[in-house]
Amino acid sequence: MKCPLSKNTLEEGSYPPEQEFRNCLKEECAWWVSSEAYCAVLDIPVLLVTLGNVLGKICDRMPKDLAPRGG
Repeated sequence: MKCPLSKNTLEEGSYPPEQEFRNCLKEECAWWVSSEAYCAVLDIPVLLVTLGNVLGKICDRMPKDLAPRGG
């Protein structure tokens, strides 16, 4: 598995720099969940979508004069 946060720069001076993802450190990494044997970073997009959905529902229930504007 490749780490979504760690990259090696392959070619200096090019723009954008050519990079590749490093191998996963698993148990040696702070983001590794040992009890479940997976990388917690991979959960972040799912959690952000869930949070956005919950906030949208809260906003929909607010009185219109108190609801945030825009969007």
